[in-house]
Amino acid sequence: IAVCFQLYAYIDKGCIAKGLDIMDLMEELIWNKLSEEQQGFLLALSYFKIVSIQQIYALSEFNTLLEYEKEALLNPFIRYNEIEKQYEFHELFLEILISKRKSYGEEFERKCLTTAGSYYLSMGKPDEALSYFWKAKDFDLMLSLDLGSLILGYVDGKPFWEIAPYIANNCPSDIKKANILQMLQIAWALLLGNHINDFKKLMNEIEDFLENDNISNVKYLRAEWKLLFSYTYYPRLIEMTEILKEAEILFEGKNSRVILPNVPWNFCNYCPLAIFHLVSGDADKEAEAMDDYIALYSKLTNGHGSGADALFRSELSFYRGDLNKAEAYAYKAVYIAQSNKQSIVYLGATLHLAEIALEREDSTGWQNAMNSMGNITSFDSPNTSLIYYVIDILRGTLLNELKQLEKVSDWLKEDDYTSHGLLPGMALNVDFVKLNYLMHKGMHTKIIGISEILNLEEVKRHPFSYMLAAFVLAKCHLAIGEKA
Repeated sequence: IAVCFQLYAYIDKGCIAKGLDIMDLMEELIWNKLSEEQQGFLLALSYFKIVSIQQIYALSEFNTLLEYEKEALLNPFIRYNEIEKQYEFHELFLEILISKRKSYGEEFERKCLTTAGSYYLSMGKPDEALSYFWKAKDFDLMLSLDLGSLILGYVDGKPFWEIAPYIANNCPSDIKKANILQMLQIAWALLLGNHINDFKKLMNEIEDFLENDNISNVKYLRAEWKLLFSYTYYPRLIEMTEILKEAEILFEGKNSRVILPNVPWNFCNYCPLAIFHLVSGDADKEAEAMDDYIALYSKLTNGHGSGADALFRSELSFYRGDLNKAEAYAYKAVYIAQSNKQSIVYLGATLHLAEIALEREDSTGWQNAMNSMGNITSFDSPNTSLIYYVIDILRGTLLNELKQLEKVSDWLKEDDYTSHGLLPGMALNVDFVKLNYLMHKGMHTKIIGISEILNLEEVKRHPFSYMLAAFVLAKCHLAIGEKA
């Protein structure tokens, strides 16, 4: 490239260029030779390393290439692929374009971004469109999308639930008021990301908006608000169900467009006993409350959480030692979950089928349960990577029990797993696998140290979870001679 530029310089000026690096030469000999129109045209394309002719038409708002555009594309650092009908920018030239684009100011960049986003939207790719609208910080365009199926996706390399607080706290009130359904979807994303204070603040704002009876579909929007509001009582099932009864009246037979059935249930936690069992000795009452809750909740959400009541009873029976009843409920949960494509419920039930097989020393049953976890790929999910992480956690649980520690996924052995884009609700399951792995490796003092960082006071609210944590810690203290 350097030799090429020196030849260009010699042709242009009759001498070799001195004291200039490659980027300086590219700017002087390529960029500065372009007209202002050509520069603006190429800058509009600069968000794409590869761009098709149809894409160029959409971005330039013409159905043909103008002469100055054709000339701009006849560039030694833009390669045309005749077969694919697309242009590819050389990385060095793209660097020049990006630096120049920034020099044109924020308004120009925003226009380029929103134009690119609108192109992707016209191509039926709302997830790509959202990334560009987000970069432009164009709240109107972001909220013009139906965000329900996008909230578990990635936006500009970040999980949607991580950018939701910015939208909730910075979007102007008038835009929020004009897009209440989308703001409810943002509120759901805040819940998924465990941004509880932001969730409560936004819900209060939306409640104020919904006091206006003249808002279109106000009754339906109030139903959606009630559905989300029930989560302020999570995981207290009786209180949640009472709120859902109010939502049911307002929905008038419609389903939620905020909580969609393909979003993993229970924030990706596959162990309802660990979350919804709150009072020691009340598990049977809680199972009945779960029956009532899931019957109503899954009805309003078109199947979200279906089978979780059977899974709860399967867990309860298993830990009481009634394997036959546990197995029957697990198969019931599997059937209902498959029928409604509920990945988390399905995986939780297969875990118990595997554990039941282990108790019975049934290697065939264990292998069948392990293999059936792979069937989850046929389920519709807006974020399959989350589901694969859940499968890793499940398998880690079983492999720990078999002491096949070398087969536990490497990321579960890491001290910090936060870079993997997990939902905060998955932390309890991850920590359980991690602590068991360390225990089987004989790293007892490390577990005791980690336990001081983990929020065990929070875990105490959940008797089953606390019992498991207490067993692990007790074993570690015994192992180092601390019987007291």
